[in-house]
Amino acid sequence: MNFTEATFRELADFGTDHFTGEAVFDFARFAAESRFYDATFEELASFEGTQFHGRASFGRAEFRDDAWFAKAFFASGIGIGNATFAKEAFFHEVLITGSAYFLGSSFSGTTGFDGMQVTEGLDLSSCSFSHSEQFGPVICGDTINLSATSFDIPIVIELAAARIEFQRARWNSKVTIRVRYAEVDISEAFFEYPVAIAGRPKPFEDDTGDMVDEGLLHGRGVTPRLLSVRGIDAAHLLLTNVDLSSCQFYGAFNLDHIQLEGSEFPYSPTGLRRSGLRILWWSRRRTLAEEHHWRATRSPALGSITNQGWQSAPSSSTEVLPPSALSLLYRQLRKALEDDKNEPDAADFYYGEMEARRHDVTRPRPERFLITAYWAFSGYGLRASRAFTWLILTAAVTVLSLCLWGIPKESIDGELSGHVTNGKISMTTEKPDPKNPDTPLLSRFNAQRLEKSFRVTANSVVFRSTGEELTTAGTYIEMASRLFEPIFLGLAVLAIRGRVKR
Repeated sequence: MNFTEATFRELADFGTDHFTGEAVFDFARFAAESRFYDATFEELASFEGTQFHGRASFGRAEFRDDAWFAKAFFASGIGIGNATFAKEAFFHEVLITGSAYFLGSSFSGTTGFDGMQVTEGLDLSSCSFSHSEQFGPVICGDTINLSATSFDIPIVIELAAARIEFQRARWNSKVTIRVRYAEVDISEAFFEYPVAIAGRPKPFEDDTGDMVDEGLLHGRGVTPRLLSVRGIDAAHLLLTNVDLSSCQFYGAFNLDHIQLEGSEFPYSPTGLRRSGLRILWWSRRRTLAEEHHWRATRSPALGSITNQGWQSAPSSSTEVLPPSALSLLYRQLRKALEDDKNEPDAADFYYGEMEARRHDVTRPRPERFLITAYWAFSGYGLRASRAFTWLILTAAVTVLSLCLWGIPKESIDGELSGHVTNGKISMTTEKPDPKNPDTPLLSRFNAQRLEKSFRVTANSVVFRSTGEELTTAGTYIEMASRLFEPIFLGLAVLAIRGRVKR
């Protein structure tokens, strides 16, 4: 049956028809609605260059041979739900104004969706692709729904859309997904082989090497944003050049084996921030969206942290995790980064883990006290400036204390005395106890006493003693200095090492 270049001005109803031979509608024009639902095509069904100006319906159609829709135009959308494509199905450079529904369709042969343009939603949910090695590039101005869709052989998927849903999708072999612009949700997807999701900075290309038109998505950011990995086994997941600022990791398995390359995490607010009555300086670090949601719920009586840079949960149904769950997430992702030899970024996740532990009220008080001290003195061994500040303050207090109470009133000279017994001379040196200074406090600050105090303090930093005679108070001051100052120096060195280690 040949309808090449035919024009159908009114309703074209081919529903339930059985085409025993080839059905050719190449370059035909359907001015009104066209119905092919429940139709059966025994041989080639060709709609190349066909124009559908009304709604086109192919629901439950059965294509037992090749189906060609290359360069077809659908002005009012298309519905091909629950259709069966037994052999090749090609939708090269199809332009669809409106929405396209393929939900529940079965593609048993090779498929070609490269260059397809859909202005509204593209629904491919619950479809199955048995022998497709390439899907796309497909450009969609709204949502591409691939939920519960299955892919049986290795495949490369290229999509540019406002949103892409892979919820409960199933990949039975390895897959590479290249994405532009979209918000991507892969929660509860199933795969046992490597799955790579990569943001593509350059536009997709067609078979001739020309760039695919992406005008439907003009004005959007190119970097794709992953929304959720809940319920998946992340052991085989690779994320490259993906925005993870809104990604929810909680509920995924084997996060310590996930691979993250060039992906962007949300950052903490920076600068002076008020938390209750305290004024704190926040340093920039990589965080997780879950920490932002938790921080945003903590509203001190004086000033809400929500208004200071922490992003609240996107909806009331989003679960806000407690610190105990946050520490587990940070620990797993930290290990994943450490296994990739990314020590500097792993350090930020270690900071987040320790922050969660510090705020976890289920932990024993002594443990939280030690963690708080670790945070205050060195930012968990990651803030060199904080450790150096404490070192300088401690050294300054030591110098002042020694100058006031530790340096004796005057130099101590030993007295040599001897005795002769049975022709033998025995000599002894007696040194009097150091005298505490008794002059007014301000008069004790002079160049000589300050120089001695500085020398004793400087040697204390490296566990050395100058041998300088000190008062009893000075001896204890030096002992305390030799205990605390090397600790602060070590924490500062540890923090620097954590940032430059590769």
